[in-house]
Amino acid sequence: MKRVLVWMMLLSTFAFAEYTREDRVADMRAMEGAMADIQKGFLYNSADLINQGSKILRDHALTLQPPRLGDKTLARDETYAFMFARKQQRKIDNHAAQLAIKFAAGDKYQAMHHFTKILKQCTACHTKLRKW
Repeated sequence: MKRVLVWMMLLSTFAFAEYTREDRVADMRAMEGAMADIQKGFLYNSADLINQGSKILRDHALTLQPPRLGDKTLARDETYAFMFARKQQRKIDNHAAQLAIKFAAGDKYQAMHHFTKILKQCTACHTKLRKW
């Protein structure tokens, strides 16, 4: 139920406001900061840092918009880039949720596994869509 409400809010927000390059940069910086918080949480064994980073990561991963090509947003359901970006968003969201759950349960190795998976999703997206 919460996810449905979040999606409805996100869709209504993006229906009225254009997602700019500055918005994308702000989301990417927030996600990078969240990953740093999670890593710090592992180093200091801090559940607070892990939970905070996981929440921020999930919030910003779901607000990212499809990549842009010049001034034109890539066609929604028919382009590889759009579908790939959405798939990466879902994977990041899922792994961030699992990371927090596993860490809270005391299974730090599985939590680190999910952290690594998130990093792989980030790298894959940047490699394929951002043309690193």
